[in-house]
Amino acid sequence: MPVFLTKESLTPVLPAWDTKGRLEDMEQYFIALKSEVQAAQSSKTSLDESLALYKSRLQEVTAENQELSARNRTLTADVERARNDLHTTTTDFTHARRDHERAIQDLETRHDRELASVSQKLEKEVELVSRERERDADRFRREMDEAKQQWRRQKDDETAGLTTAHWDELAQLKADHGTETAALQRQVDELRLAGESRATESAGEVQNLRDTIMNLENQLQSANVVAESLRTRIAADEARYAALEQEKAALVSKTHFLEGNQEAQSLEFTTMSQKLQDAIDAKDATLTTLRKEEMLRRKLNATILELRGNIRVFARTRPLLQGEEEPAKVDYPDVDALDGGKEMVVHAPTTLSATGKERNEKHNYAFDRVFGPCSANDQVFADCRDLIQSVVDGYNVSILSYGQTGSGKTYGMSGPDGIIPSSIALLLSEMQRLLEKGWEYAVEASFVEVYNETINDLLGDAKSWDEGEDLGASIRGKRKEKHEIHHDAITGRTTVTNLSSVMLWPPPENDGQWPPAAPTGSQPADLGTSYTEKAVQQLLDTAAKNRRVAATKSNERSSRSHSIFMLTLHGRCAATNASSEGVLNLVDLAGSERLKQSGAEGSRAKETAAINKSLSSLGDVIAALGNKKGDDSHVPYRNSKLTYLLQSSLGGTAANGKSSRTLMLLHLSPLQAHWQESRSSLLFGSKVQGTHIGAAKKR
Repeated sequence: MPVFLTKESLTPVLPAWDTKGRLEDMEQYFIALKSEVQAAQSSKTSLDESLALYKSRLQEVTAENQELSARNRTLTADVERARNDLHTTTTDFTHARRDHERAIQDLETRHDRELASVSQKLEKEVELVSRERERDADRFRREMDEAKQQWRRQKDDETAGLTTAHWDELAQLKADHGTETAALQRQVDELRLAGESRATESAGEVQNLRDTIMNLENQLQSANVVAESLRTRIAADEARYAALEQEKAALVSKTHFLEGNQEAQSLEFTTMSQKLQDAIDAKDATLTTLRKEEMLRRKLNATILELRGNIRVFARTRPLLQGEEEPAKVDYPDVDALDGGKEMVVHAPTTLSATGKERNEKHNYAFDRVFGPCSANDQVFADCRDLIQSVVDGYNVSILSYGQTGSGKTYGMSGPDGIIPSSIALLLSEMQRLLEKGWEYAVEASFVEVYNETINDLLGDAKSWDEGEDLGASIRGKRKEKHEIHHDAITGRTTVTNLSSVMLWPPPENDGQWPPAAPTGSQPADLGTSYTEKAVQQLLDTAAKNRRVAATKSNERSSRSHSIFMLTLHGRCAATNASSEGVLNLVDLAGSERLKQSGAEGSRAKETAAINKSLSSLGDVIAALGNKKGDDSHVPYRNSKLTYLLQSSLGGTAANGKSSRTLMLLHLSPLQAHWQESRSSLLFGSKVQGTHIGAAKKR
């Protein structure tokens, strides 16, 4: 059926406007749109938080990257420096080994020549001794023969004389006895004949005759006894003669023994001479071995000290004194370590932040050695022994006692078992030990102070000059001697003009007049018996009386100057023709303090400014030594008299190639009130601790 296009068919028929439906649709659309907006806002918030987190993380990563880059550069520089040090050490060891081999070859050649010379001389002496022994033997044989013949003649004459005398005496006794017997017999016969003829005589006469006969018989018995005694005497003389014959035979046999034992004695003499020569050779070889071992010990000790560093820092906290309170809190985490504590943790006083919260800061410090309040002077010195012993080996060593006033610097340096008296005892002991190996030493001592950039002699009249504006004239009307510092570029020696010095070793033959008494004050109770003990004690007493001290708010006896105890050791070994020269500077620095804290005014303020300036110059010199790249690098020694005086002993290398070793001994106060000064000392010590200087060399 066809469809016709009409107006009605072309116009669509739509329902009327549905307002309610439209509103519902709009509400649903609004709710959906609102939920989407809320979801978008929450998503935006999370995205913002993630973005902030990523930004902070990016900043941390960037900072960490920068820190790692800086650390990488530092480690690279350290590795490069370590490589250079290793190369230098290897080269030095190679040169030392080559020199050692050459020295050994020279010594062996010299020893062979000396041995050949000694052998020839010994052979000549043995031949000469043998000839003398033969001549002595011939002369002794002739003398023995003559003595034997003379003795035989003498004994024969004595024996013959005794025998003749005995027989003559016996014959005389027999003759006398026969004569007396015959006379008695005649008398008896006569009496018998007379008795027969006089038979008529009275009985009294007969009795008299009988008595006479009895007497005669008694006399006969006595004569028989005398004859028996003569026979006994003859037997004794014969026994004596036999004993003399035996003695004669013994002397003859002894003479034969001596004549036969002469060759054995000569052989024994030769053997003893050879043993004596062997003992002398063994002694010389032992001394040579000891000298080589001493050289090896010195090299090993130098290597150990170089590995530890030519600039070392020790920190020591003194104990609380009577009446002191509120100590600072300090921890020693490795106090029980086998090699001693090296770390300390200092807690700062509690402070309030800007928001009112308490802040408890703590600072970590690490040094070569850390000593707590319970450490004694001898414990501190035990860790300084190797440095001080290297002075005997020919190195320059400086030990500087640094810290605020009242922290115990002077006590640690000059007190009982302090560094100065203990160093003297150690050096004397080492010199006695090396004397057995052929080394002889001479020790010279001086004591100076640096006061307001002026050098004074503490062993002279250091306190006899005016301290006012006119420093040229003294109260005694004489001018103060000027002390100037001179450094010898060739020998590396440092000298001060017009400076007193005392020879501590060897002692003079007559030390009754030395050391002289201290200028003022009473004499010490007991100066000891030895010269060196008296001299050292007198030096310390004189320096203590002359050194400038004054009362401040920080310390009632504050040192107002730097004192330097200078020991110079000259050593020589005649056997090896070797020599050495070492200098030990024991420096007691004046107390570092702030003008506000010390309350110094007038001349005290001037002293404090000079002290702080010299201490600052000391830090600049050590920093310049650590940053020194070559021989032309500038080190500001002349900024202070203290650093200029210690130029050859501050861990640097002098113009002659001789270098030195330095120990900085920090003294800390245990009080909380001195926290700022202690922190300044610790920061200064950390700065010195970070300084690296090359290997030390001796002259």
